[in-house]
Amino acid sequence: MLAINKILFPTDFSECAEHAFSHAAELAAFFDAEVHVFHTRVRPLSYYPALKHLLDEAEKLNKLEMLDTDEQVMKAPVGDQIIVISAERTGQAAYEEIISYSKEHEIDLIVMGTHGHRGPKRLFIGSTAERVVRLSNCPVLTLRSDAASVNPLNLKHILVPVDFSDFSMDAIKYASELAKSWNAQITLLNVIEEAVLPTVYGVEPTSVFHADHLFKESTKMINNLKSKSLSDYEKVDAKVIIGHAAFSITEYANDNEVDLIVIPTHGLTGLKRFLMGSVAEHVVRNAQCAVLTVKPYGKSLLNGNKLTLEPESA
Repeated sequence: MLAINKILFPTDFSECAEHAFSHAAELAAFFDAEVHVFHTRVRPLSYYPALKHLLDEAEKLNKLEMLDTDEQVMKAPVGDQIIVISAERTGQAAYEEIISYSKEHEIDLIVMGTHGHRGPKRLFIGSTAERVVRLSNCPVLTLRSDAASVNPLNLKHILVPVDFSDFSMDAIKYASELAKSWNAQITLLNVIEEAVLPTVYGVEPTSVFHADHLFKESTKMINNLKSKSLSDYEKVDAKVIIGHAAFSITEYANDNEVDLIVIPTHGLTGLKRFLMGSVAEHVVRNAQCAVLTVKPYGKSLLNGNKLTLEPESA
């Protein structure tokens, strides 16, 4: 059984954010946890030192309207089932305040909505959810605002992408606990990355290798993984497909009525992340179902919330 005592629900009061609140509340009621509803007032003008004093004066005038998370915590029961703690801070970036608050208050799980922006809009706006996924020291559950709402306590199909690393093993453990709680189907999915060389003559790209051998080896490995890691659970399937990991995972989930993707993230930053990219962040942005990202460091909901490893830096 997972151990969840504190859930953080970051909100900007948009429909995207509010879409995820019911999930936070349902999970809080099930695990007898408290929900921290957290809002960040972004200070874009603080980037300009000449205007900073004007912003400081404005905050002094409005200080009675602002909540300080350490001094003015408001508690209220919701439906006689959960406790909600409302808090607000001011900062230059919402994700920084979310991460800071999460660490200070020993949050176990962050539940938040994501807009799923792509293309130029995402380039300019960025994604608070993706940054939180990358930098958080606890698991993060994200939900697309345009996706159909699925009761988090009625999971039927859980997808776990695996690359046979230790990171994948953590995700399998989470999926196993969730599946056993709700008698859900688990699908382990391995994607073989097929490298291709584009041509300059307008014909189809050419594969640079034959995947038959890799497919057979991956199938053997994933079946062994299934037998060793989930031998005590019957509703488990294992799949191997060829494609691009980031796209193939979301495509499989969208086409196979997956309710939740449990995926590990390495938490890479800086140049290393730039060179490697992030499959988890792509899945968070594009999956139509809920996505739970877990890491090998920080808080674990599996072992009594003990600290494990430190995040890998650039």
